[in-house]
Amino acid sequence: MNTEGTAKRRDLPRKARGRGATAIEPPRVGRVQRELQRITLFIAHETFTQLTETTEIPNPYP
Repeated sequence: MNTEGTAKRRDLPRKARGRGATAIEPPRVGRVQRELQRITLFIAHETFTQLTETTEIPNPYP
C-alpha cells in the first residue's frame, strides 16, 4: 500500500508559523485529562479560598 502523500498523525507539537511564544502550539490534551485538570484547579481554588477566609490575619497596627 502506498501511503506517500497521505496525512500522518502528529504525536508531538511542532512550532507553528510565527515568532516567539505564539509560535509554539499547546500540547494536545485528551478530553478526560482536560476535565480532570479543570476539576483539580477548581478544588485547589476552593481550598485556597476557604483557607484565606477562615484564617485570622493579625492586624499589623494594633
